[in-house]
Amino acid sequence: MSRFCFVLVHLTCLAVSGLAADSPTGERFSRRWISAHPGFNLQRDDQADQLIELISRGQKAGYNEVVIATSRLQLLQITQPRSYYLNAERVRKAAEEAGVELIPRVMRINGYSNNLLSNNPNLAPALPVRNCVMQVQDGKATVTNNESPLTGGAFEKFSRPNRPDGWDWLDVPGKVSFEDRNVRHSGKASIRMEHFETATEHGNCRIFKKLAVKPWHQYDLTAWIKTDGIVRASAIGVQVHGNVDQQRRINLQKRSIDVQSTQDWTEHHAVFNTLENEEVWLYIGGWTPGGGKLWIDDVSLHEVAGINLLRREGCPLRVTSEDGATAFEEGRDFAQWEYSKMGRARRPGSYEIAHPQPPIVLTEDSRILDGQKLNVSYYHTQMHMNSGVGVCLSHDDVFKYLTQHFQAVQKLYRPKNVRYASGRNSPGRMV
Repeated sequence: MSRFCFVLVHLTCLAVSGLAADSPTGERFSRRWISAHPGFNLQRDDQADQLIELISRGQKAGYNEVVIATSRLQLLQITQPRSYYLNAERVRKAAEEAGVELIPRVMRINGYSNNLLSNNPNLAPALPVRNCVMQVQDGKATVTNNESPLTGGAFEKFSRPNRPDGWDWLDVPGKVSFEDRNVRHSGKASIRMEHFETATEHGNCRIFKKLAVKPWHQYDLTAWIKTDGIVRASAIGVQVHGNVDQQRRINLQKRSIDVQSTQDWTEHHAVFNTLENEEVWLYIGGWTPGGGKLWIDDVSLHEVAGINLLRREGCPLRVTSEDGATAFEEGRDFAQWEYSKMGRARRPGSYEIAHPQPPIVLTEDSRILDGQKLNVSYYHTQMHMNSGVGVCLSHDDVFKYLTQHFQAVQKLYRPKNVRYASGRNSPGRMV
């Protein structure tokens, strides 16, 4: 089914179920509108043609308004190709000729604010790291504790059949979980999981461990994973549960780890902040992945610093001596601490789940001595779900960029109404 057919059928169901907006006069369903798929790329003539056809078909079916995405216009520092503006004008004229009102979607300030963040990646929401210990060596300070609190991640020892030492629990050893000495990433063995779609009540294949961690610190979990014919690859992931003494735990790691249905050994990362937790529950595996085979090997957990580090007002950096008695100054004792590609991985507004840890680099006349330990507190952001990152609503620049986006939408489409992206169904009046 093509994109416009899918959207048309979907919106027909919405209208029938009573979700179409009522008019101010009380006449029901006088405003019958379609919410076009946000994936239409007006840089491409063929996709502009599809949107124009959607408008035409919608008009014939009785719809009189079409909501369109304008998130590309939030890329204020990037000029779109000429084709984008030409196709936007074609779409606008086609809607006008059909008597269909275009309603641009604006204020995309939900969990996928990457286009808005392209103007300043440091405006992402922040999580604090407190008193991370870093040590100076050869003029650079890095995290001192590189010992993994996770034992048994190499899956080298099985004191009991199909039960790897160092882990607290796994799904149905001998029926779902198996020691595998033929297929492994390194060493002598790995853990293999299969038959989970029939051998367990819920079709899961997971391995579990309790871990002692430092509160308000940043950790990077890495795991090597191999798959063969996994039916729902998106169900393979990592969960890190905090608040474990409460009835409702929270998952500190909400992002997909991008496992493919069939892949050779691939390293996957899950970076998370421990928040107030001194203990977390780690799960690796699949939640109803439907079938296939999964291998896991060489799992490790390490404390890290500076991953997706944010530098802005409201996210202060504090560097002190280990005892906290001496505060060191950025620019005087060390160069500005940052990762140059933060939020600019592939393009502005694009973040990485894990990247090289930026060291704190000492200046020539620094008061910090080689070999000295430092206490470092800072703020970082974190990706969730797939590639989504939210935006900080307490910073004035966010609203400056939103205003500029409004102005760009007004200039290009000259709309009577807009739809706020964080809202449900009702358009708002353009002012």
